[in-house]
Amino acid sequence: MINVNFDYKGHLVAIQCNGQDKLLKICSKFALKINEPVESKIFVWNNQLLNLDKTFTEQMNDSLEKKEEIKIIVNDIEKMIQF
Repeated sequence: MINVNFDYKGHLVAIQCNGQDKLLKICSKFALKINEPVESKIFVWNNQLLNLDKTFTEQMNDSLEKKEEIKIIVNDIEKMIQF
């Protein structure tokens, strides 16, 4: 199992997943926990937007060391448009 910590508004929300899980599924679990639609969020890891159509492993690349825990930054789309 991999622990994904979503950093949203200064709070960490932990979700467990497997490498074969689609990022949309993982991010949807996070959105469900905060009771907001996943479509209203932007997810960033390693200074790049996540491609929610990929699996966790595909997005994180095999070239990276195997990690059991990562942190994803979450922003509201509405707030990003204002800039």
